[in-house]
Amino acid sequence: MLLTTINQFPTSCQNKTNLINRVNNTQKFKTMLVSKIKLLCVAMIACFISISFNTTSTANNGNANPELPAAVLKAVEGYAWVARHGMTGSSYQSYFNSYTNKGYRLVHVNGYTVSGKARFTAIWAKKSGGAYVARHGMSATKYQSEFNKWTKKGYRLTCISGYEEGGQARYAAIFEKKSGAGWYAYHGMSSSKLFSKNNELRAKGYAPTFVDGYTVNGKAYFAAIWVKGANNKIELRMNQTSSQYQATFNACTRQGYRPVTVSAYKVGGTIRYVSLFVKKSGSAFYAYHGLTSSSYQSKFNSLTKKGFKLKYVNGCGTGSDARYAAIFE
Repeated sequence: MLLTTINQFPTSCQNKTNLINRVNNTQKFKTMLVSKIKLLCVAMIACFISISFNTTSTANNGNANPELPAAVLKAVEGYAWVARHGMTGSSYQSYFNSYTNKGYRLVHVNGYTVSGKARFTAIWAKKSGGAYVARHGMSATKYQSEFNKWTKKGYRLTCISGYEEGGQARYAAIFEKKSGAGWYAYHGMSSSKLFSKNNELRAKGYAPTFVDGYTVNGKAYFAAIWVKGANNKIELRMNQTSSQYQATFNACTRQGYRPVTVSAYKVGGTIRYVSLFVKKSGSAFYAYHGLTSSSYQSKFNSLTKKGFKLKYVNGCGTGSDARYAAIFE
């Protein structure tokens, strides 16, 4: 907001010999002051209109894994979006149906396990785009079948999330029908397999754009997407503790990198992280990890009120609770 300062307010009239001039000067000053105030009021009203937005939020209802919307708001870019976390499979499906019927499209989904039961985080955006398909609760075999089916029809995998349910791996995914450079996607990889596959594809000009870590029967697995010609200034880190990831974050951001994905998974009682950082310019961002449900909601409320938008969110079960990692831009 631009504020105009009037710095020529006379404490006394310099021409003491001419009372008429004093009156005239005072009247002119009053006229000028009124004009300035009117202009200032108009500017303030215009500024207020330009930054106003609508937001709706639901408070935590006290459950260990609340099924609640983080927020629904009119974003700066001009489209509405909504994010929810702590959803059961049936709740996620219900919200998916409701939002798609209202013109929203799913842009991000993440599955995780709390007390042996699947939970989901998701982001929907009300904006245009090509056809897309979303699936969850898929076994490894079913996921491969869906992958083959939709890629043959010109769809590309844009989001993949693994999680455990009933002692078996399950997958949630988003396929979008759009053209683009060549790409590869793999799932069920061990740490060593992810490492070798990344080296192999990087040597061929492919760069990772999405990576997800998950645990099945105490063992860590990974799913990832590589795209030909994508920004090759990428740092991929895996199997890091919270403090190790924080050190990586500090080092990367000092060098101009920003986080793309931050996925948590639990091995041997310890939450580990696999992350992607890309070196590129962009708008201001905030990234958090290890947040409880209430802490995540608090950060969400605070940042969205400042015009930030949730770009990525990941959940990880720990006992009867969950921890969240999130990126806001």
